[in-house]
Order: sequence, then C-alpha cells, then structure tokens
Amino acid sequence: MALVKLGSTVTGISGTIGGITFSRCNAGTIARPWSRPSNPATPDQQTTRGVVSNWPSAWRALTDGQRADWATLAATPPETDYDPFGNVALRTGYNWFVRLNTRRYFTAQAQLEDAPAAVTPTAPNITGFVCTVPSIGVGETYIEFADDEFEADEWCVVFLSFSSSIGNPSLRSNRKIIGFNQVNGVTELDMSIITYLRFGVFPPTWLATATIHRQSDDSFRSVSTILQTEVIT
Repeated sequence: MALVKLGSTVTGISGTIGGITFSRCNAGTIARPWSRPSNPATPDQQTTRGVVSNWPSAWRALTDGQRADWATLAATPPETDYDPFGNVALRTGYNWFVRLNTRRYFTAQAQLEDAPAAVTPTAPNITGFVCTVPSIGVGETYIEFADDEFEADEWCVVFLSFSSSIGNPSLRSNRKIIGFNQVNGVTELDMSIITYLRFGVFPPTWLATATIHRQSDDSFRSVSTILQTEVIT
C-alpha cells in the first residue's frame, strides 16, 4: 500500500487504473494492487440482494408519468448523497425508487409506485447511549429519548459500529444496521440481544458508535445523530 499526494491538477482519485486501486481513508488517498473484492454473502446481504432484484421489473411496470415524477424527486432530493471525494452526488429517479421501496420492504410497508413529496425529517434528539459487556452473557446496549420524540408513523433506524480506539471510529467499515423500530410512547430502545448476535462480545474500553436516523412514513431519512460511548463492564 502507498500514500498518494494530490496536487492542483488532480485533486482526487478513486477506482482502479492499470491494476492499481485508489481509495480514501483517514490518512488520505492510498494506492494498492487490485484484488478481488470479498463476498461474504451474509444473510443480510443475501436478503437485500433478493429484495433489490425485484425492482427492475416493478420500475418497468410504471407509467411514463410515474417515472417522470421519480426523476423530478431525484432532481431535488430530501437526502444528500456524496461521491468518494465528498462532493454532493445526485441519484436517478430509479435509484430513489429502489432506495425507498427497499426500506419499505424492511418496515413491512406497501410498495410505492407514485413518487412521494420530498420532505426531509428532522434529526432525532437522542439523550443517552449505553453499551456494557458482562463477564458472562449478553450485555446492555440501549439509546434513550423523550417519549414523544418519534411519531407513531415514524421509525428509529439505528446503525452500530465498534472500534478499538477513539482515533479509529470505523464509522463505515464495520457498521451494521440494528433495525427499524417504531418507538412512539417509550423512552428507551433496547438493542442488547441484537447487538450481541451481530457483533459478539467486545472488550471494555472499545468505542461504540451509534448512528441514528428518523425515517418518515414515506421512507425518507433524516441526517444522522451520532453518539459515541466507551464500552464499559
């Protein structure tokens, strides 16, 4: 692996050229020989791939007017996406059709055919995050919020990641979704068992990072609220 210093002519590079793969990390842009990407084929990946494979035919079944409405949504999206260089990237109407309907599959909602109005939910106000590991058995992992923070038709979407130090949060590399949860009227979301099943046991003093979104009834997500805490015994 090698570090790459970029200049005024080329300010960013990502992808593979001549057998050399360029990517970004906390240290900057790096270059390494190309290798075949891993394909762990986890149950989550297999499920998502199966769901996504349904959308091309569903998209073709839409009317021209419906597809045009999805393209209009994509032109002024309620969520912001970024390319590998940190620049804002716009997705296509088809991309939004797939994104929203895949989310709706996991929340057991009906498929969207008409593009919904683009309304961005507000970021959730999360007041507490606790993660513990016992010497035996399942620890405690939960977040806290006011009992009226989420409406009855909203979802609290949580991703977790763990790293060995605060200087290496690994927000994306080992981030796993914990679930879509409707939590109106309660003040705590207990994620203890699902965290244990997805991650196993992490040693004390590791850093736990929770990335939390509010998801609307139309399946749009807010910007994330990110909390970090040290794993304690």
